[in-house]
Amino acid sequence: MDARQMETRSIKKYILLFFPLVCLACSEGMERERKGGASVPLPEQVINNFTVVETKEDRTLWELVSPKAEVFKNETVVYTLKMKFYDGDTVTATLSAEEGRIYSKTKDMSVRGNVVVVSDANGVTLRTESLNWDEKTKKITTDDFIREETEDAVITGYGLEADSDFSKVVIRRGVRVVKKKERK
Repeated sequence: MDARQMETRSIKKYILLFFPLVCLACSEGMERERKGGASVPLPEQVINNFTVVETKEDRTLWELVSPKAEVFKNETVVYTLKMKFYDGDTVTATLSAEEGRIYSKTKDMSVRGNVVVVSDANGVTLRTESLNWDEKTKKITTDDFIREETEDAVITGYGLEADSDFSKVVIRRGVRVVKKKERK
């Protein structure tokens, strides 16, 4: 075997040894670039017409519907989402938002972007830019500006803590209540 053949054989060995390692490194670090040069991981799955239903003892607690979901290792990101909350067979409230995140390990959730919650039970409409659900405490929170409309008044302020059915709501600061005029 001449020197040229030995060199070619050595190069082939290196390629065979290092190619799988390069592929593995690339697949583990697969990322896409966003505007501004920042990179984010690619989802493990993309699901169109995504629906998830939370039940307990054969009772539906809530249903989330989204035209698109991206599933990552620790979270699922949903877009243009709609949620319905149930008490038995009755829808008690609906929520809509531009984006939501469901955290796999904790079952916590967050939504953001034109968040609107309409409570059918008490006729309250809540508007804000973000809401967070803490599974352990069963509380809904935000630090953002909120606007709550009832039949009688418009209540605004910053920050909110509420129980799951919005029957107890605490607005943290800057509370302003404007009574609606009586209708004749």
